[in-house]
Amino acid sequence: MQPAMWLRRLLSILALFVGLALVYRLAGAVWIRLFHPFDLEWMEGGMLAHVWRLVEGKPLYTEPSAEWIPYIYPPGYAQLLAWLSPVFGLGYPQARGLSVLGTVAAAAALPWLTWRQLGKALPGLLAAFAFLGTWDDVGCFYDLARTDGLSIGLIAWAVVLGLEEDARLRDVAALLLFGAFAVKQNFALWGVPMALGMWARLGWQQALRFGLMSAVPALLWTGFWQWRSDGWYLTYIVDVPAGHGMVGDRGFPGMPREVMVAAPGVALLASWFTLERLRDKPRWSWALAAVAGLAMVGVNLQLGGKLASGGLGLLTSVGMGSVAAAIVTSCVYTLRKDMPWQWVYGAGIGGVALISAGLMRAHVGGFVNVLIPLYWVLCVGAAWAMARWEERGSGLAAVAVLLIAVQLVYDHTALDVSRRVPAADAVESGEAVLEALREVEGPVFAPFSPWMVYQAGGEPGVHLISIWDAAYRDSPLGDIPAMMRQAFADQHFTAVLSGNKPLGWEMDRHYGGSPVLGRPGALSPVNGYTAYPNRLRRPRASASPGMPLPPRAPERGSASP
Repeated sequence: MQPAMWLRRLLSILALFVGLALVYRLAGAVWIRLFHPFDLEWMEGGMLAHVWRLVEGKPLYTEPSAEWIPYIYPPGYAQLLAWLSPVFGLGYPQARGLSVLGTVAAAAALPWLTWRQLGKALPGLLAAFAFLGTWDDVGCFYDLARTDGLSIGLIAWAVVLGLEEDARLRDVAALLLFGAFAVKQNFALWGVPMALGMWARLGWQQALRFGLMSAVPALLWTGFWQWRSDGWYLTYIVDVPAGHGMVGDRGFPGMPREVMVAAPGVALLASWFTLERLRDKPRWSWALAAVAGLAMVGVNLQLGGKLASGGLGLLTSVGMGSVAAAIVTSCVYTLRKDMPWQWVYGAGIGGVALISAGLMRAHVGGFVNVLIPLYWVLCVGAAWAMARWEERGSGLAAVAVLLIAVQLVYDHTALDVSRRVPAADAVESGEAVLEALREVEGPVFAPFSPWMVYQAGGEPGVHLISIWDAAYRDSPLGDIPAMMRQAFADQHFTAVLSGNKPLGWEMDRHYGGSPVLGRPGALSPVNGYTAYPNRLRRPRASASPGMPLPPRAPERGSASP
């Protein structure tokens, strides 16, 4: 047996054991987080409020009011939880559990892919461990009551089943693509390279079949919700996010640098394999890769910063430049008969994932969870590289497994689970807030934690992020800040559950303070924006008759965290 083969097997065993140890640690943290009765991330309670409205038959997408403004996502995740609620109930464990299932499904799609397409499951399994290892790098969104876990599971299986020879499995892939779109609208873009790859492989008839199987349900779904909402659905899903600003350098080159820092092993391996696949392409494609790489080097050097310096900045530039070259190459070759269909399918999906990740990260309020699909695609590239190089008996296979092993060791040693589980007195502090809420009769404005109102026996209302998303200048929803100022001036709410972050809209002029409820910081989310409730405010006139109002505060701007 060749030394390179022995080395590859030893490294594979090492990577396998480290991956299993990493998953064991992650599973322990997820189990603790799964049953925590309060927000792990501040938008979780708002998502549960969406599910509650569907269960109660209340509309989601309506004219904005101080009581309700929806999130700017499609209702697929909330609707599925609402359908499951008669059997499983409604709460954090159910919502987080659905996300965990989606994440595990996305990871399981990787060994399925390499086994079905290349006859080797181990490369996909190691890549699956690496994908799960990005849990902390994406804000730990894999197990939250958010759309990300379910959507990545749906799109992952849409991609891998789209490679199957059986037409019925490709039909399932089309329906899964529709499902991913119903949960998160940007996944509709993934259908374009999938259909083009099927065209190059099977002809236009099969591509058309796939397109119709995915697009018709999507159009019917959109039409239904547009009709049910009296025309408000597309306003929230399309018009509101389209009006938000962009932070350009956070998307490019900031996003590639983040990816290379978080997952250097899979990113380098996927980029390396992409360059290696260009060897049989015309010389202009190599020139394109060089120009793209040099361009990213220039941008990195111009912006500076610790992530752009030294070898890491160079690796980022060359790696992402090669991916850019692959995208353009696949587009040029799409209409040529000699273009391998795998190149159209794979490089096209990679390009869409890369561009979408950059745009969404640059979007105002774009958090690191938007990088989840890109990490999954890079793990596909890494798994494919390991399997292909092993198939050829190349010494590169040992180097590839070494990169994955180093990635897994890095993820295992860098993981600090204690930062991602709630404080020991979080439940006690949460119960103190609920006790205070139970004494309130009437509507409560709880912008940081609307689900706590439901837990105390009331009706959950609008989340602060929904107001922020709708409150930008020239919003299609009107003057949202003026609406909120008027609601507070009229003392529309019986109480306001405020927190450690300022609200604005002159709330302090009309609602008096209260002692801090629970220990300060105990309810702080362990992921994302650290806003949490800690004071229950009452209308000033009823709480302290005759108390003069404080001076009017200057107008605040608003932006998503």
